[in-house]
Amino acid sequence: MIFTLPGMGANSNMYSGPWRELFNMKFLDWPKYRGEKTLSKIAESVINEYNISRYDTVAGSSLGGMVALEIADILKIESVILFGSAVTKDEINPFLRLLSPLSDITPIKFIQAIAGKYPKEVLSMFSTTDTDFIRSMCKAAAVW
Repeated sequence: MIFTLPGMGANSNMYSGPWRELFNMKFLDWPKYRGEKTLSKIAESVINEYNISRYDTVAGSSLGGMVALEIADILKIESVILFGSAVTKDEINPFLRLLSPLSDITPIKFIQAIAGKYPKEVLSMFSTTDTDFIRSMCKAAAVW
């Protein structure tokens, strides 16, 4: 099985259309946020939520790819598929890393309210993502 994680502000609906025709792929939603502060802790939550084993393959986009790498490290999975994701912290845009401390004061709920008014599916997904998850993952990605 290939377990595929979305980007930070998205869910499994990120992979629609032709994605759904791919064989042996399970498109995941982020588990309910329970205060995890690191990518490794989110990876553990994903493993437990979806019963991922070392014999599976993990994949992901953006933050989902970074978490997939953490899952692979924890379970010693040999196959990881990345879609537009960083492999190391150094590949994350330095400007974005500098902005991560501002995640505490960024009006995410306000931004989500505006995003939810637009018909784009990704904006709609972002508008319903847990704001604490977004804040924590912005910080976690910066120190990964």
